Amino acid sequence: MTEGGGHTLPILNDEQAAALEKIRESASQVPVKPILLEGITGSGKTEVYLHAIHDALRQEAAQVLILLPEIMLTNHLVERFSESLGITADIWHSGISQKDKKQIWEGVLTGSTKLVVGARSALFLPFKNLKLIIIDEEHDQSYKQEDNFIYNARDMAVAYGYIAQIPIILSSATPSLETFYNVIKGKYSKAELLSRYHAVSLPDVSIINMKQEKLKQSRWLSDSLIARTTKALEQGTQVILFLNRKGYAPITLCRVCEYKLECPNCSSFLVMYKDAIVKLLCHHCGYKIPYPSACPECKREDSLVNAGPGVDRLFEEASKLWPDKNIRAVTRDIMQKDKDSSTLLDEIISNKIDILIGTQVLSKGYHFPKLNLVGIIDADIGLCGADLKASERTYQLLTQVGGRAGRETKGEVLIQTYNPTNPLLTALKSHDKQMFYNEELNARQMMNMPPFSKLVALVFSGRNEEKLKETVANFAKQMPYMNKIEVLGPAVAPLAKIRNHYRYRFLIKGSVKANLQKYIQLCLTNSKIPSSIRLKIDIDPCSFL
Repeated sequence: MTEGGGHTLPILNDEQAAALEKIRESASQVPVKPILLEGITGSGKTEVYLHAIHDALRQEAAQVLILLPEIMLTNHLVERFSESLGITADIWHSGISQKDKKQIWEGVLTGSTKLVVGARSALFLPFKNLKLIIIDEEHDQSYKQEDNFIYNARDMAVAYGYIAQIPIILSSATPSLETFYNVIKGKYSKAELLSRYHAVSLPDVSIINMKQEKLKQSRWLSDSLIARTTKALEQGTQVILFLNRKGYAPITLCRVCEYKLECPNCSSFLVMYKDAIVKLLCHHCGYKIPYPSACPECKREDSLVNAGPGVDRLFEEASKLWPDKNIRAVTRDIMQKDKDSSTLLDEIISNKIDILIGTQVLSKGYHFPKLNLVGIIDADIGLCGADLKASERTYQLLTQVGGRAGRETKGEVLIQTYNPTNPLLTALKSHDKQMFYNEELNARQMMNMPPFSKLVALVFSGRNEEKLKETVANFAKQMPYMNKIEVLGPAVAPLAKIRNHYRYRFLIKGSVKANLQKYIQLCLTNSKIPSSIRLKIDIDPCSFL
């Protein structure tokens, strides 16, 4: 470590030092460009931007903002900042008290607060002299607020930097396609880290073809994954079993009449949970019922079966396979209920937990020294569908969770799939990020989709479906023709009903130079929308449900 005014900054290797120099060069340019700090998982991106923060705070009365996609990461990172920078960061997110929010707000406004680490809303704090913004895991979808005031904190931070002419560091191992394309176009600079911090190579990635490897009854782990997990445990290392699906089973159906239990309020299946009381729960509206003894449709007793696994079912299976091991299921809900989520992280780091079974919360930027094996249970989730960004998000998610393996010694990732020849999985296996991004960009270009065009989603919703249909039809009739703007829809939204509100959607696509805001304003001027109908205008949508 290097000393600096009562604190210790990490010593950078040659590659990190070169990346830091690129960041410094970019910050000195006029106008200032955002810079992508792109580094493979475990390459030490945090160490680089710790030095950048130190540089910024040396300026008189300077302030720095670090945005994180996951509030559970804050305590972990704040400890590192305090140790390295000799300054206590203020933490800002929705879970802190009103008293703390007031104190932080006043500290930021007066300039006494120098460093803020927070969720997306931290961007709106009244900084007096902000000199640097860092967006950690810039690709993460949680930077987009989907309800009420809709915005993307990453994009607003970039706009803030442009207006204020301050440096913006976008940090990620798997950058968003928009950021990747902006680097190609020269709008953003880039600093790159190609090697892991401890000179450990990336984990070996193996594909398990589930068409050939048949699962035993009531099993979701393949024999290959079970054998490799057993070996890793015998070697004293830790294992992650990753499945991006909460609960015990995603679908409950009748084996007699094939009726599937759905939420009465939403277009979604009820998810089974085995808590103190076995229940069925809707993830959209919270509707829940006790687990029925008979099919609600045909009334046949004991005819219901549970289709597919969630993390709780996987936990049950793993507990039977390795009864002497300490196994924990981890989801965002579990971590948020735990008042001190850092305790869980400490238990993992100290090797008190043998197997972690969890959802995408495990893909965040955690460093587990003893974790050497990651098993991905259902890689096919997200590989297909109507969502424009499904492949991109799946690649990012699987790369990130796989990157938890072998941070200090050689690791391994095993991927269970029924689609082993999918190009996305081929790119993962060969660690060929450039191949995936190039193919994804080519596909977007062929369809003239972002980043080669611009999109706006208009989502109409209302309790009265007939009134909603009438409103949407009238709105469509009043939409004017405009050159270089294409209207797709109206159509029933993929998630057709949420909380008893029916949903219809338009997608408005325009060239990169088209003024879509002006077009939407013209549409709204021409149409009258009843007060019972809600219109959501989503610029650059991330979700297409």
